[in-house]
Amino acid sequence: HSRNDIGIKEDGRVDLHVRISPDNGCSWGKIRTLIPGKGAESKDFMNVAFGDPCIVADQRTGRVLVMSCAGNVSFPKGNRDHHQCIARFYSDDGGQTWDGPVDIAEGIYEQFDKESPVKAMFIASGKILQSRYVRKGQYSRLYCAVMAKGEDESNRNYVLYSDDFGQSWDVLGGAHRAPIPQNADEAKVEELPGGAVLISSRTEGGGRIFNIYRFDNKRKATGRWGSPVHSSAYNNGIVTKENACNGGLM
Repeated sequence: HSRNDIGIKEDGRVDLHVRISPDNGCSWGKIRTLIPGKGAESKDFMNVAFGDPCIVADQRTGRVLVMSCAGNVSFPKGNRDHHQCIARFYSDDGGQTWDGPVDIAEGIYEQFDKESPVKAMFIASGKILQSRYVRKGQYSRLYCAVMAKGEDESNRNYVLYSDDFGQSWDVLGGAHRAPIPQNADEAKVEELPGGAVLISSRTEGGGRIFNIYRFDNKRKATGRWGSPVHSSAYNNGIVTKENACNGGLM
């Protein structure tokens, strides 16, 4: 409706829509509204606009989780006291109906406050990853990438993980060290054979930045990040030229 991302246009409305496929993607149903933004009619900050959703369906139960940005301020203009919300939605009937939204931002931001404060955070659009190797309780672990703006205005990436299907999230490897500490942008995660976690970040100037988290103990999520590597034309890697790619990976 606003023709812009969240917060670029004051009180700009953005909705979340969804289609459902009954045959594994061969055909798709009609567009449904997951949640409408209310724009200038909203009585609260979060419901002005919703955008850039990420999604996962639980392997066993089929429960669906969506998280999205929400609110009335852009990521670049966000600060610790005035930033986008992180809206969480669940569906227990295959996406026919949804509960929420619930803002879970504060529980994530406060993990950074003591060690590496951030002004703003952007939950990555696209796919939330569910582990093939780690299961604790009812659900297998989830991983999700975020872009954060530090107090020095630099953009960096972190990976969050959840062992309760998105009810709560922790920072993989801790908030003190960003796996991609500079020149970061929208990022995706994937699980390598054996369970190590790969983060892949869009970056200006072409190419992507990668890093890998290797576990000492998968169930306790202890281990360490390696060193970030820039894949580009310089080392015969990924080349995107003028258009930095926001694609996922498998």
